[in-house]
Amino acid sequence: MSEMPEDRIAVAMLPNEAIVAHNETQDAITASILDGHITDSSYFSGKDPARGPIANPVGA
Repeated sequence: MSEMPEDRIAVAMLPNEAIVAHNETQDAITASILDGHITDSSYFSGKDPARGPIANPVGA
């Protein structure tokens, strides 16, 4: 990785399922495989019932 000033961060945007399946990103973050993700929370409504009411904020 190239050196960066301390007040900067590097962000790598990868295509879907480049590292884990789209519905496994929460587990990958917990396991420190990913640092974060941008997704639709409805993918996780079966894993966490609290996600159901907020269904699709990306589409909204």
